[in-house]
Amino acid sequence: MEDSIFRLNEEDEKKLFENGHIVFDSSALLSFYGYTERISEEYFNKVFEALKGRLWLPAQVIYEFEKNREKVITKPKGEYLSLIKSEKKDGGYLSTVQSYLDLIRKNSSSIKGQIKTLSERTIKDDKHPHIEQKSITEFKEVLKVFEANIEILNEGYQNLLNNIQNQIEKKIKDLDEKTSSDNFRERLDRYFTHGKVYAYEEMLEIIKEGRFRYENEIPPGYKDEKDKIGFQMYGDLLLWFQVIDYAKKEQRPIIFVTNDVKEDWWQQDGYGQNSNVPRHELLYEFKDKSGQKIWFYTIDNLIYKSNQYLNTEVSDDVIEEIQNVNISNIDQEWLNLLQDALDCDEDVRANHRYKYEGKSLGTWLVGIVQANKKDKKLDIRAEIEDLGFDYNLRGRTPEASTKRFIRQLAADDEPLKVNYQNWFNQIVAPKKEDLTEETIEQLNQVWELKFDEERYWEIPTKIKDRVDDWKEFRYNYKANPRGKWSTNDREMGSDLYTWVLKRRKEEELMSLILDHFSQQELDELEAEGFEIK
Repeated sequence: MEDSIFRLNEEDEKKLFENGHIVFDSSALLSFYGYTERISEEYFNKVFEALKGRLWLPAQVIYEFEKNREKVITKPKGEYLSLIKSEKKDGGYLSTVQSYLDLIRKNSSSIKGQIKTLSERTIKDDKHPHIEQKSITEFKEVLKVFEANIEILNEGYQNLLNNIQNQIEKKIKDLDEKTSSDNFRERLDRYFTHGKVYAYEEMLEIIKEGRFRYENEIPPGYKDEKDKIGFQMYGDLLLWFQVIDYAKKEQRPIIFVTNDVKEDWWQQDGYGQNSNVPRHELLYEFKDKSGQKIWFYTIDNLIYKSNQYLNTEVSDDVIEEIQNVNISNIDQEWLNLLQDALDCDEDVRANHRYKYEGKSLGTWLVGIVQANKKDKKLDIRAEIEDLGFDYNLRGRTPEASTKRFIRQLAADDEPLKVNYQNWFNQIVAPKKEDLTEETIEQLNQVWELKFDEERYWEIPTKIKDRVDDWKEFRYNYKANPRGKWSTNDREMGSDLYTWVLKRRKEEELMSLILDHFSQQELDELEAEGFEIK
């Protein structure tokens, strides 16, 4: 086995770009639908022109591209529509803006009502309380101006809403038209030659082999086993064999362009993260069966390397734009996993021991820090911090957790109060000292808008309520004819009996409620064995 097949030095890479044939998979092709027209033009006019005559699409790629093309094209429709209203917990939706406008209007009406009542209560000079009305009258005038501005604000919002809705309708219409008339697909036919489909019997033989390979996690494709059914489960393996057959026939090395970043294509590093090296098994199998070399590139890396070896002269700002569009798929998956963990109030940790849902999320977070030291993945670091993860605190900040609470409550059309009350008591209220006054005020306003009541930040205690229950039992001579403070669980009920027994045993708990009793009651309690100090 030649060690060189597992490495790619600069000289080998230069030869690969000068002589190799380029094969795109469907994930790379479909990513073009997420690019601006400017990026597509640069790719076709410079990169594809430089590679013309060496671009090839396997039959499996053509099949998957056609199958998923319409879904990918129309996917942005949902993203446009969600600008109006969304169940997501981030922000920037018009429905949330409307909620805050409603809150302003409601508070204005409440202030107006309170001032009216204040005036009525203090206007008569023949009884107390009496206050001169001048300042109240002046404030009423200020409030009128404010209410007029609310109407201006609401009118501006309606104009904004109508404008955005019109733009969205046009965007959706353009997307629908693109599914029937697609310039990108037509241009692909001009630049790429196409492979032939395997005969049915050949496909069955590959699937038989695939069963053995997947059972033993031999790449590629075994990561699709749980997500797909039938022939689709073996799509990557069919593609792989088609590429091998093509390289053997043409006797050319292959540049394989893919945005699939699963571990059954790429070698893993010591921490279970993707490296930039294809799986060693694939490199060896390709060399053994075709006699040729293969190397993998993501679509954004291909355009960069084309500049380096083919003098395609794609501008730096276009390359940067592609890289910004193409946050690595694997990093996006980790970001989604981090978002889910934070939304579930997980105690996320940036270390190699921390895992979430069986995945090494902590290792990925550490890897981002290490990349940042080399000025890499700074955009991913920014995304992580935008989600609310604080590397200094190693977890979600109280401010971020509370803002998520506010966003979700504001967006919830039918909020269940008991759920938000429990969330507030357990997560938000204990961190009040770490919150800004602005965030506290926002939460108060949204709470009042949704539940029509003031938001109190002290978590209500059940001590006094239980004391009342206890006193009720003490003076219920039918249930407690002896007039005792403590009898048995049958007479008192198991919950109250357990609560009272705990205070008999623990002096500290008893001391917290002594001020709820008269002196006579305290004497009775002491006579029954309760510590009264």
